[in-house]
Amino acid sequence: MIDGTTKVIAASMIGLLSGCVTAPTGPDVMALPGAGKSHEQFRNDEAACQRASQDRIGPYSPQAAANNAVGTVPRQEQ
Repeated sequence: MIDGTTKVIAASMIGLLSGCVTAPTGPDVMALPGAGKSHEQFRNDEAACQRASQDRIGPYSPQAAANNAVGTVPRQEQ
């Protein structure tokens, strides 16, 4: 059977390790225009792709991410 000290150590380790988790900031791979596409076409395709992704996952803001992580909503200033 697991004693109380082991449970406390395990819970502490889980807490410490979960503090290191962060949300991804975005892709780290450079994308280039396809063969035969102009830079303007590439920018239009990229914008359309980003809009479609944003529509699918919803808006992102650092405050919204913090609220979801903590489970609270900040008080609105009037």
